[in-house]
Amino acid sequence: MTVLSFSSVGPYDLRLSLRVGSSFAPDPFQDFSVLRSAVRIQDNPTVLELRQVRRDPATLQIRTDLPDSASEVKRIARWIIFADLDLRPFYRITASHSILGPITQELYGLKPMRPASLFEMLVIAITEQQISLAAAYRIRTRIIERFGEHVNGLWAFPAPRRLSESSVADLMKCGLSHRKAEYVKGLAAFYLLAYERLSKHLAG
Repeated sequence: MTVLSFSSVGPYDLRLSLRVGSSFAPDPFQDFSVLRSAVRIQDNPTVLELRQVRRDPATLQIRTDLPDSASEVKRIARWIIFADLDLRPFYRITASHSILGPITQELYGLKPMRPASLFEMLVIAITEQQISLAAAYRIRTRIIERFGEHVNGLWAFPAPRRLSESSVADLMKCGLSHRKAEYVKGLAAFYLLAYERLSKHLAG
């Protein structure tokens, strides 16, 4: 296990961010001191364990089994926790506000979490259209457990190729409507095509 460190634009409070994020999740977190997330590094599923070791300056540590991919591991971890989001201008604006001031002080250091990839974010957006968040969560859970990969107790989100090669009927078995299943399958195929074109362009 390799331990990597990086800083976040402060203020940042991982424990608070996990606690607040958990309040919106159907399956609340049990431990607010560590963020465990299954991600894909060069299409290899792995689990990142993220802890905050210092408040000022905000410093975090990542435990990973992929020491040769340190830069990509850090990039994904920073992306997930919005490490580059600077809330200090917002705090200055709200400091003297009679309502927002006390609220921002109570939630000082809170930042949202986001999925590890844009692809996952897009699939989430499709599943959440015109249904409740709880129903969308259950559908995504079925998609992940049917097409994703189990790693160290967590499920890694399905790779685009896996979803592009799935049938609309199989996606519908997870609870997606016919149209949404087509969207997910089409999105995965388009994502792969765009990635391949970009790779060829960067290769010269």
